Amino acid sequence: MGSSAADRARLEEIEVEVLNLQRSIGILRAEEKQVKKRLNSRYYPVLTLPNELVSEIFLHFLPEYPRCPPMCGGLSPITLTQICRSWREIAICMTFRLHIYY
Repeated sequence: MGSSAADRARLEEIEVEVLNLQRSIGILRAEEKQVKKRLNSRYYPVLTLPNELVSEIFLHFLPEYPRCPPMCGGLSPITLTQICRSWREIAICMTFRLHIYY
C-alpha cells in the first residue's frame, strides 16, 4: 500500500490528465460541429427526386426474376437502406415489391 503523499501525487496526475482529456474532447466536439455543419450545407440533387422515381431506380438495382438478390454485400437490397434516412424509408415502404427468395 502506497503512502498518502504518493496517493495525493497520483491523484493530482489523474486530475491533470482528466482536464487535458476534457480539453481534447472540447476541441473535438467543436470540430465535429463544424464538419456536421459543412455536411448539412451540401446539396444532394438525388434527394430531390420523387419517391416514385427512386422506387423505380431501386427496382432496377435488383436482379430480374428468377435470380435472387444476394442477402449481404454491396449488391444486397439492404444496401439501399443504409445510404440515408430518405432511402431507408422508401425501401422499407416498398418491401412488398422487393422479393427475396429462399
